[in-house]
Amino acid sequence: MHDQSLTVQKLQGLKLGKIMEVFSTLPAPGFFEMNGEYKANLMDHGNFLNNMASNLLIGTSLFDGVWLCKCFTPESGTQGWGYNSFRKSGRVVRKYPMKTSIVKSRFDGRDVFQLYYPGFKSRIGAINMVDEVRKVNDNLYLGVGTWGFTKKQRMIPLPFTLSGPPEPFVGVDKPLKHAEQLT
Repeated sequence: MHDQSLTVQKLQGLKLGKIMEVFSTLPAPGFFEMNGEYKANLMDHGNFLNNMASNLLIGTSLFDGVWLCKCFTPESGTQGWGYNSFRKSGRVVRKYPMKTSIVKSRFDGRDVFQLYYPGFKSRIGAINMVDEVRKVNDNLYLGVGTWGFTKKQRMIPLPFTLSGPPEPFVGVDKPLKHAEQLT
């Protein structure tokens, strides 16, 4: 389903249950399609506390800064990596690298473009953050983030959108530290 009528604003107007219904109908994007920086937006996280916490953590300059985008580059036919960027104190900060691949969704077993943060040493890798992304249309993607230390925690969906057209891939500000190199 490539729905040209869906926009970031329309998706942001949906409640969590409906967002997950839409997510379940979407296909995974092509692996090489996900290449560059995509503008990011938060969506409904199901309740007042989750919405407030998400907005406080990545919607203000209090912690990492205001979340701007997610960026990806393929490294091979099946593996790639990416990062997030934030605006903090008037400058763009690129951090929180993740490994990317096409895998089966933890929510419905269908293909997704996965962003796997535990593959690198970072604060969000340490909390087991994993995102799943599906394609709405040629310039819009619906993502669902998860984090946690138990299977139950890692099934709480935290949706977001990514929109294009993408800007060029730049890379993270600090050298990458792969998690497996640290053990």
